[in-house]
Amino acid sequence: MIVMIAFGMVLALATALLLAVVLQRRVQQKRAAEPEVEEEPEPPVELLPAAVTPTKKKKARRKPGDDPPEEAARANLPEIKKGARCWHRKAKEWCRVVKVYYDDHPPYYSVQMLDGSERATVRARLETEEEHVAEVAAAERAAAERKAEKAAAALLAEEAQPRRSERRPQTSGGRGETSAKKRR
Repeated sequence: MIVMIAFGMVLALATALLLAVVLQRRVQQKRAAEPEVEEEPEPPVELLPAAVTPTKKKKARRKPGDDPPEEAARANLPEIKKGARCWHRKAKEWCRVVKVYYDDHPPYYSVQMLDGSERATVRARLETEEEHVAEVAAAERAAAERKAEKAAAALLAEEAQPRRSERRPQTSGGRGETSAKKRR
């Protein structure tokens, strides 16, 4: 009786192993038949030969604390109300706030672009009309200051060079003496 129980257990174990092998082969056959969805990870760029290197670099994902100081400061701006007309800094076009989401801090927005599409964005990428006018004025002022500084530097460089009349030392006789000598 014990021999029959042991024989039954061995037979059950062999059947289970055989079933596992058959299932594993079927899975492998399905994977081979389907196009591979996952791509192998690419080697680091410095290990690729020059002819194979990608032309477009991927942007590194930012972590929450890695925001540039300007963008971090912009995140603390006051909330924009629904229906407000705003300038989208990344898209560089006007949009209208369709909905304000309060489920995260700071709130984020759903905006409708000029072409009718909607996109979700954060406050740091939006400027109210007043903020945009002030920023454009500041940029124009900075450009005018740079232009004035260039003009001033050019004038200073021009003044630093000796003038034409200062380049030749004046002689007392010059042409007049030679012609006077010839007359005598």
